[in-house]
Amino acid sequence: MEPTEPVTQTPPRALAQGVGVLLQTVGVLLFLTTCCLCSTSFLWDPILAPDVAVKLAQHPRTALDDPGKAGVALTIITMSAGGLALATFGLGLQADRRRAAIGALFTAGAMTVILLFAGSALWRGDVAVTTRIGHAGVTLIVLIALGFAIAAWRQVRAEPPPDDVDIVPPGTKIPYSFYHEDPPDVRLQRDIDQKRRELDDMERALREQQDDGEAQ
Repeated sequence: MEPTEPVTQTPPRALAQGVGVLLQTVGVLLFLTTCCLCSTSFLWDPILAPDVAVKLAQHPRTALDDPGKAGVALTIITMSAGGLALATFGLGLQADRRRAAIGALFTAGAMTVILLFAGSALWRGDVAVTTRIGHAGVTLIVLIALGFAIAAWRQVRAEPPPDDVDIVPPGTKIPYSFYHEDPPDVRLQRDIDQKRRELDDMERALREQQDDGEAQ
């Protein structure tokens, strides 16, 4: 009789959990990219001369006057806030949370709409070609994330997680930390009780030796 190989069963929402890992990666990368862009803004947005800054302060310009800068601002805000939201809901998908799929779908959809609106402003404004290319790349990444979010939402909708996924079964021992299962006071009391039992055993052994000596 030939030995049968163990059958590995795929988790019911493996695709959704994999999408969660993907969304976490994309969200963190988008957020870190905005941090790099903001920290190096002096390279691509030089400081204005004092007379120009005073003139702009006296006659402020609206987003309609300079749609290019409005599009850049919308792109950066969407990448930072939306990236954090994608990472959060991606973590929820990986942890098999019920509402994470709809949250990821809504976030990716909202980011797509805002980025398309920002793209129209960039093409109407006076911005560098590299800015438009970078925006197009970010929009493509978010569109791909939206497609994966739709697939994850469909799978979670077809096979929803159980209601008691966050409920700890009764009698489950929750560890105090990664290194110790019990808090310090419980461990100290356990050590005291152990030492006390050892002293009692030693005292009992000495008493038995004395009794044997007296009997002889």
